[in-house]
Amino acid sequence: DIPFIGPFGKGLMEDLRTKLPWYISDFKDGFEVKIIITVLYLFWGAIANAVAFGALLGEGSEGYMGATETLLATAVLGMLYPL
Repeated sequence: DIPFIGPFGKGLMEDLRTKLPWYISDFKDGFEVKIIITVLYLFWGAIANAVAFGALLGEGSEGYMGATETLLATAVLGMLYPL
């Protein structure tokens, strides 16, 4: 049995309180040129594949599924995969 230690979310609030001073610097560090270039490279790589395969899929499915649907599926699955 896991004992009940305290109110719901107490650990999360303590974690936020202790790490809050570093969050601003973490976001600042994320906007360095090297990181922005890497993100854009990955973004355009994913978009290019989605459009190319979406066009082929549009031809193969007689327009039932095309580039738009492939872009949407890529975006949704790209957000769900890390979870």
